[in-house]
Amino acid sequence: MAYFTQDNLAALIPEGWLTEGLDDDSDGTQDAFAKVQTLAEARVNGVLGQRYPVPFAAGNAGLDAFLLDVSAHVAARLVYQRRGMLAQFPFADDYSELWKRLGRIAEGLDPLSPVIEPANDAVAIIGEPSRVYSESAGH
Repeated sequence: MAYFTQDNLAALIPEGWLTEGLDDDSDGTQDAFAKVQTLAEARVNGVLGQRYPVPFAAGNAGLDAFLLDVSAHVAARLVYQRRGMLAQFPFADDYSELWKRLGRIAEGLDPLSPVIEPANDAVAIIGEPSRVYSESAGH
């Protein structure tokens, strides 16, 4: 399942800028959308894949909305970056907050969805005192 569409991206970026950011051969078409979409979704999956099996299938409204939001913002940032205008990215604060939330989800601090169980639990160390070590033996 694609997390976002070209129309979702167009909602964040003015049309002329979107075409300029996605036009790799200067023919006036947005021919690099698939490249940007793949990279944006890979970045999201790379973070969430630390804890969940990715990619996600469609069908969970809350999860679908979150994945659309975060991946479209990642893609929009990539388009601004491709245009050499990352400093003018108008959604920098939104992107930062979404990226932080993504990190908290991957760390297990925030839930991804109430109905999706993590595949990889948080790391835990199980330890016990050594039975062969003695402080009185002069070690």
